[in-house]
Amino acid sequence: MRLLYWPLCAGLFLALASRAAPSDDCPSGDIPACLRAAAAAGDAEAELAVGALESLDEQGAAEVIDLEVAAFRRGPVSARLVMSNPAPPVTDFPRDLADAVRWFSKAAAQGNAQAQYNLGICYLLGRGVGQDTRQAAVWFTKAAQQGFDEAQLVLATLLFAGRGVTEDRGEAVRWVRAAALQGNATAQLLLGLAEEEGGKDRAPDVAEAAHWFRAAAQQDTVLAAFCLASLEEGGRGLPRNIPDAMIWYRKAAEAGYAPAELKMGDAYWDGNALPRDPHEAASWYRRAAADGLPQAETRLLILKKEGIGE
Repeated sequence: MRLLYWPLCAGLFLALASRAAPSDDCPSGDIPACLRAAAAAGDAEAELAVGALESLDEQGAAEVIDLEVAAFRRGPVSARLVMSNPAPPVTDFPRDLADAVRWFSKAAAQGNAQAQYNLGICYLLGRGVGQDTRQAAVWFTKAAQQGFDEAQLVLATLLFAGRGVTEDRGEAVRWVRAAALQGNATAQLLLGLAEEEGGKDRAPDVAEAAHWFRAAAQQDTVLAAFCLASLEEGGRGLPRNIPDAMIWYRKAAEAGYAPAELKMGDAYWDGNALPRDPHEAASWYRRAAADGLPQAETRLLILKKEGIGE
């Protein structure tokens, strides 16, 4: 869960510290002043942007300016104010979490889903406002009902744990599914896990789990790649496919996931799924051991007794 979701449609905050040339949206060329004026006039996008800017510290600003700018060059006034020479907006917008909450509240009250999500995060974590999980759930629900996938996902976690809301795991799965259907990779992974496990009123559906693991794995979600490989290796929920399973194991292993590294070592050691190569096996075992997997240490000891992996 991100601490704050930097609203993409309020894209001008990607580039606000310097001065721009005058434009129809900002005749003075003073972007921070124009943004604050628009916020003061009740523009929800500008309220959201000011809140986001006031939430940034120097590290956050540096991360923000790495985002893609091109998508924001059209749209509402706040998006059209993006400049071509971005710089961190720290000096013009000193960090003030309490004031950020005030601006998020204004935009949220106008129905802006991203602001509602931001406000929920502030209440959930106690950033700029007293921690209040129930109030956080209220704002996450409002944003989720507008189709905001990050809010749907966080609301699902609250429902699953009974934090700020009555525990309802069936409803939690429904919100996870809503986010997954929008392409949220984390939600796709969680939905796959939920379908594989089943629930009080739901039988496990491994075929459905495989579908969602694949969707998340195709978005480079490491655990999803490992879960999909495991299902393919065992022929659970889909036809057994060892070559494809090894492709997914390798992806997870190359991303540093220790159980996948162990799997790669085993595959090279026993020579069933991959050509037998004890030295390559030792290499993967060393990686898994370095990542804290004790089983890999045991396998390395066995290889050393055979003169391999010294």
